[in-house]
Amino acid sequence: MGTARRAIAVDAGGVVCVAPDNGLISYLWSEAPPEQRGAVELPIPDWASSTFHGRDVFAPAAAQLVSGEALDSLGEPIDDPVIRNDAFAVRDELAITGRVIVVDHFGNAITNVRSNDVGGAAISCVQWEGGSTSAAASTYAEIGDGIATLFGSAGHLEIAARGAPAAVRGAPQRDTQITVLLA
Repeated sequence: MGTARRAIAVDAGGVVCVAPDNGLISYLWSEAPPEQRGAVELPIPDWASSTFHGRDVFAPAAAQLVSGEALDSLGEPIDDPVIRNDAFAVRDELAITGRVIVVDHFGNAITNVRSNDVGGAAISCVQWEGGSTSAAASTYAEIGDGIATLFGSAGHLEIAARGAPAAVRGAPQRDTQITVLLA
């Protein structure tokens, strides 16, 4: 931290966190009903290090929240935390456009396409620059020798492999745009 961006504390549907106001809470905020969301700007003490807000701002605020202090006692309410709209997949009638948000330590490409983005539709194919897959699985054990899509435990569409990193088998890398074609 140490920049001009705000330090915030957020309650989103009972999930409470402290974070820099840089869009990190975008998913958390969007998942909670509006009436169950609240945020405050955390004050930065004059004595706080300009490079160690984790210690001087976030840790004390987190400790206060864990100790039972109310969110609104920590700072001034805000109603405009930074929400990164590019963090979310976009759906039209025939497809969903998303991107790989992280490649996990198993080498699986985890996307920003969530199961609720797909709804009840069937996925016919997932495409990215340089590759595609129409294989789908419900578990990693069902994946054959190549790559397949499945929804992971966090509800995000993954492009995954079994027994090897998915990237070795042609899966997309972080920040790669994907297109999910719906049947």
